[in-house]
Amino acid sequence: MVLLTSSSISVVLSSGVVCMFTFLLFLSGYVVQQQTVRSLQAALHAPPMPTPTLPVYFQKGHESERTEVANATEPVGKNAGETEIEFPEERRQSGFQTFIKSDPEPTAPPSSEAEMEVQPLVLGEADTETSPAAQPPTQSVLSDERIKIVEQIPLTAPSTPEPASESSARLAYAQLLSNPSQICSALLFFKQQMEHGDPDISRIILYPSLWDEDTSSDAYSNAITLMQLVKDQYKITYNSCTVEDSSGERSIEKELIAHLATDNWGHDRIMYLRSPGLALNIPALDSALQASKRNSSLSRGWASASAEPSADPPILLISDEGTHMPRGSNRRLIAKAFTSHTNHHENEMDVEAAARTAAYVHFDEGELEHRRTEKEWYGGVFEKYERGRAEVCRDISFDDKRTELRKTKKRGWR
Repeated sequence: MVLLTSSSISVVLSSGVVCMFTFLLFLSGYVVQQQTVRSLQAALHAPPMPTPTLPVYFQKGHESERTEVANATEPVGKNAGETEIEFPEERRQSGFQTFIKSDPEPTAPPSSEAEMEVQPLVLGEADTETSPAAQPPTQSVLSDERIKIVEQIPLTAPSTPEPASESSARLAYAQLLSNPSQICSALLFFKQQMEHGDPDISRIILYPSLWDEDTSSDAYSNAITLMQLVKDQYKITYNSCTVEDSSGERSIEKELIAHLATDNWGHDRIMYLRSPGLALNIPALDSALQASKRNSSLSRGWASASAEPSADPPILLISDEGTHMPRGSNRRLIAKAFTSHTNHHENEMDVEAAARTAAYVHFDEGELEHRRTEKEWYGGVFEKYERGRAEVCRDISFDDKRTELRKTKKRGWR
């Protein structure tokens, strides 16, 4: 027999009280948790979709009103003494809608005939015209309201012809020849531009008038004859200019640039590219020339040159505003492919890096002679130039000691 003491009884009672309160605490927490979960679910759920309902006149209990509306829209025969409204054919075109509205207050129609008011609502006009038409006196149509038919309204405003755009600016490329040997490079560039560029851009070659006058020089005669042979093929315009100082190529080139900048050639924009050179990206040159038509692009991509540009400029833009030199991104259009012998290797790397994004590579005559045997230098650009030059000039020499052009002319030119 187990004897119960006061201490054991107190332990049992205290344990029972603790367990009961613990259970009540857990139960209350569980209830609060479930309420919170249900409130969150109700907040996150989308609202119920509204139940679609029909308008009053289309519900089951309003068949009589729907019948009256249908009868009111049907044309009435002439036996009832009415005249049917007929719209002309030009008013029955697609793109129009007919709107029907009713007066807020009923009015009794005249005994002879009912007036049907037609109001044309045309965008931009406020004129209103009325057209009388007969209508039977109906007592129960839309609570005896008089129907007004608003004339058909175009859904779109009448289009106005846009003004014709201005004619595009007259653009041209120019090559200047201070030496007969430069004719091959100029013709190669125009050949590339004709094949890969905009055909609307003109092509101009300026050369000293001395070439026409001095018939004793085989080099001059060969150059003139070659230019005439390819004139129609490449669609080139030739212009001879008077040169006061013909002592050297640079002085001749300087005077030709002055003629190009000051004389009127009938073009709004002329891009001059110095020879010899090879075009690597004709569309980029065309884009730069075409963008210069806008004054904003002209001021952003070209800077006004001095009265006398620096010696041997590789590129110039001639416009009515003056002579311009490239700046900003347009400076990357041209790369000069010649190196100094002081730091030869580093200069080669700089030239190759600059010419990767260039659209036109300008050569130095001395560098050409130095690089003729190095076909792999700069991605074979010299080999490409020599191959294109030979294709255009057909291995013709412009040395006074040789007259190969006349022999080639006898064999025929293709």
